[in-house]
Parts: sequence; structure tokens; C-alpha cells
Amino acid sequence: MSYVRDVEIVLPASLNAGSRSGTLRFRWTDGHTQEQPVVWQVVPVIAASPSKLVLRRSERDLTHIITVRAFDNRPFSISDAGPSDLVASCEFDRGARSVHTLRLRIDTDRASRERDSKVTIKTDFEDQPTVSLSVVVLPPGA
Repeated sequence: MSYVRDVEIVLPASLNAGSRSGTLRFRWTDGHTQEQPVVWQVVPVIAASPSKLVLRRSERDLTHIITVRAFDNRPFSISDAGPSDLVASCEFDRGARSVHTLRLRIDTDRASRERDSKVTIKTDFEDQPTVSLSVVVLPPGA
């Protein structure tokens, strides 16, 4: 005799992207148990691509194209990208859509002086109101 039973598991939301794993343990009234490994992937609701800019100090006047995408294709709006002393200029459409393109120019002098330079992109997405973009400036001669 065989039985089929659907099992549904609801996990709390996590902002920390990455692989997760766990074990489901089934126990019957006769004391018999069976374990089943479970693996899943947590992805950010919104992600920037690229997620990091690696620049030379001389690239101050270059425009960098950043794509910001909603994983589930829900439309969202971008309201700002900063901080203003790091972002020399930023152009983007303020309308709601599932994919946005930003045109950024970075103050490489400022970014080279800070240890963990990050551009923060502000959105109206309740689940993830900001997206971070790391900025690394290579030392001279690199």
C-alpha cells in the first residue's frame, strides 16, 4: 500500500542572497522516519548588473551603463542614485518598469579615497527599497 501526501513549506523572506539547504524529516506513527534533503536559492528581488564597477582613476568622464532588473518582472520606479559626492551624474527614466537602464559617471577621485565605495540606487519597491553597486578604483599602474 502506498500513500501520497503533498507537503507545503513556507519560509520567511530573506534579503541575504545565496544557496540554502535543509532537511525535511517525515515521521510516522509507528516510529518510522525518513529524511529528504532540500536545497533552494534565494535571489534578490531587484538586482543591478553589473553589481560592481572596477575603474581606473582616469575613467572619471566615462559613462557606465547599469541595468537594474526585477526578478519577478514587477514594475518599479527609481527615484535616486547616490551619494551625490560619488555619483558625478546619473540619467534614468523615472517611470515604472521591470527593467531600468542607468547612465552613471563616477567621481573616481572620491571613490579612490574611500575604502568601501558604494552607489545606492533608491527604488519604490517595498520588498527591497535600495540596490547597492560596489565601486573599486584600481591603484595607479594596475
